[in-house]
Amino acid sequence: LGTTPVEGVRIVCVVTVELGRDAFERRAWADAYELLTTVEAQQPLAAGDLEHLAIAAYLIGHDEASTRAWERAHREFVRSGDPAEAARCAFWLALELVFQGELARANGWLARAATLVDESQRDCAARGYLLVPPVLEALETGDPARAYALAEEAAEIGRRLRDADLFALARLARGQALIA
Repeated sequence: LGTTPVEGVRIVCVVTVELGRDAFERRAWADAYELLTTVEAQQPLAAGDLEHLAIAAYLIGHDEASTRAWERAHREFVRSGDPAEAARCAFWLALELVFQGELARANGWLARAATLVDESQRDCAARGYLLVPPVLEALETGDPARAYALAEEAAEIGRRLRDADLFALARLARGQALIA
């Protein structure tokens, strides 16, 4: 909530989480980031909104804000009893940390994600996401056949569970394995 003077009149601007969600859906990343950050300053965001904040922050180059939002989204999903979504957030956070060169922290988050997936004993997209690091390891160690098989398994999970991000990531990994 803010006010702006306009020729002696004060106009009240109400920023709601719905505006942030709408900006995210329109792929207006900077607007989504600003709106969700404004709402968050007034009230806690739900886990899904924190996830949107993390993605928007990352896409406009606010890596630290993205990392913090992924951490909060993860904690909120854990708190609300959704370990599969918490594990998925931990994966994306770990991937960001890898890109930032923070391998020890990334491995910690991947281990946390694996623990959540194992304890939940659910068929979930996070199981597929957790196949991506072994795919990359297989590629780095010169085992493209193993990388291909793991990527195919991840793609199948993404297809079956209708997780477009996982499916695309797995198909990209599959392509890398074929090239190798």
